[in-house]
Amino acid sequence: MKRSQKLLARFAGAAAVLGSLVGPSFGQSKESAAQCGPPVYCAPSDRVLRKESPLSIGDAGSVFDDPDFGSRIVRVTDANTGTQLGGGFPGVSFATDSSSEQNTWNKSATRFYAVTEGGRAVLFGFDPESKNSWLVRISGGGWLPLRPGASFSFVDPDVIYGSPASGDSAVARYRLSTRKTSTVFDARRCVPHFGRVTTLGDISVSSNDQQFATYAGGPIQDEHMLVMVFDSTQGCRWYNTQTGQVGGDWGPAGAATTPQKYLIHNARLSKRGDFVRITGPGGGVEAYWQVATLNVTTCSSRAAPYCGGHKVLGYAHMVNQPGTLDDMNVVMRPLTSIKASFQLINPLLTPTQWTLDSHWSWNNDDANDSFPVCGSTYREVPPFTRIERAWDREVICIRTDGTQSQVWRFAHHRSTAANGFWSTPRGNVSQDGKFYMFTSDWENTLGFLNGSRTQHRTDVFVVELK
Repeated sequence: MKRSQKLLARFAGAAAVLGSLVGPSFGQSKESAAQCGPPVYCAPSDRVLRKESPLSIGDAGSVFDDPDFGSRIVRVTDANTGTQLGGGFPGVSFATDSSSEQNTWNKSATRFYAVTEGGRAVLFGFDPESKNSWLVRISGGGWLPLRPGASFSFVDPDVIYGSPASGDSAVARYRLSTRKTSTVFDARRCVPHFGRVTTLGDISVSSNDQQFATYAGGPIQDEHMLVMVFDSTQGCRWYNTQTGQVGGDWGPAGAATTPQKYLIHNARLSKRGDFVRITGPGGGVEAYWQVATLNVTTCSSRAAPYCGGHKVLGYAHMVNQPGTLDDMNVVMRPLTSIKASFQLINPLLTPTQWTLDSHWSWNNDDANDSFPVCGSTYREVPPFTRIERAWDREVICIRTDGTQSQVWRFAHHRSTAANGFWSTPRGNVSQDGKFYMFTSDWENTLGFLNGSRTQHRTDVFVVELK
């Protein structure tokens, strides 16, 4: 029986055991001490409304406990962190990468990167034992010489892949210990006679560091039309979403199986390296390209089966929040049959709501797509700070192994999400599944941006997933 069929069978019977899922109460755990930690956590997994308790925090480097869930949190940045960067940036905001899908942690959970409001990437060191963080002094006084949208290796903790900050059209390998950059592939050589390959989109990497994906062709996001996948042994393969043509150094060339033409907002490689998910501007198009073929399957985001919403790819599955039934119905879909889905949360919360959004991260996934998917929820319409149900404005992880439906709860992220996109708590889980980095304006208590009297600052925090 295929994994997808097994999961469907398991979830079909999940409702029978839901009585055992409502609990444990805070301070208790269903799991034994030997089972504490990923992929099975000892955090509360009840459905009780937990309102935010008062909490004051210290400067960058301070460690404190979330009073409502008990998880340890470290504050990574503050208003003085920018002064330690080359050139000095007092009062600058810090945030997590624009996409929760990005792999912003290295393999050993000892390095991660955050971004400044100006869109530059900053490398941080992290001690997973003491939970303290500090700025790593590298070339440029702390600046990572890659653009945001870079991805750490899933194999080597000393390597990160990305597009050079200089704006080069290459995908580069940057080695932290030597501070040296080498080219993985040049996008301009991937697509013959296409001269507009300049600025590259986010970089995706397969779990074995053998396949790399990016998108380009236009001057800015939402105007790109080229998806490129580079295989370390076979070379480059591309798909032009405006002409519908597929070609490259290997595999069949010709027209994609979908006649639909569209531009690209985002494109992501599966961890197995065999599928690319392509999202059009405004989420109007969802397409899934099986890279070794001409097969491109579209799946509507605005009508059944609702493949839209914020999402993340594993090895052979995609998890998304389709926005049907309730704002917290989260489903899992096999990439080979993307229009099929099964609920990860069963039963859904009541009363039904439609005001909660979320971002999902799965850097901790295993080859069976059975490790939890993690994320942060937030309200995108006023009143931003009102909490009405469980999982509201929380950092959570959702069980995906099909054993039972379970949502672990770790912390209130305390972001109002009211200070623009960069104040949303979009986060990234570490590859070992033990930490989650998120953005917060901490209920507008972190001060104002330097020179502003209206724009509240944001900082980066890391919560331990216990």
